[in-house]
Amino acid sequence: MLLEEGLFKYLKTAIPNASIYGLLRGPALPAVIYTLISDPVSISVSAVDQIHESRYQIDVYTRKYLQSKQLAHQVARALHNHTGDLGGFPVQRALLENTQDSFEENARLHRQIMTFVIYHNGEIP
Repeated sequence: MLLEEGLFKYLKTAIPNASIYGLLRGPALPAVIYTLISDPVSISVSAVDQIHESRYQIDVYTRKYLQSKQLAHQVARALHNHTGDLGGFPVQRALLENTQDSFEENARLHRQIMTFVIYHNGEIP
C-alpha cells in the first residue's frame, strides 16, 4: 500500500461531507485535494530506524469563505498529531506545518492551503 492510498482512505472516513481527490478534478464541492510536495526523505532517529518524512499540501475548496475555514478545521483536527495509521499505512505522526487563506478569482472559489509533514516507517506493509 502507498501512503497516498492510506491518506485517501483516512480522509474519506474522517471527512465524509467532502469530495476527496488526489488532484483537482470534477465539479463536486466542497473538495479536499491532497498533493505530495516533497518526496520522502529518510532521517535517522536513534530509537527507530528508517523514518521517512513526506510533505503533503492539502487544499480545501468551497464557494463560501466560512465553509472553507470550517472544512479546513475538520482536516486539521483529523490529521494534526495523528499517530498509528492512515487508512492502513503505518505512521509515526502527522503534523500541521502551515496554513494559508486564498481565493481563486477565475473559479470564484475560497481555498484553504495546509501543509502537513507525515513521519512514517521506511517499511511498506
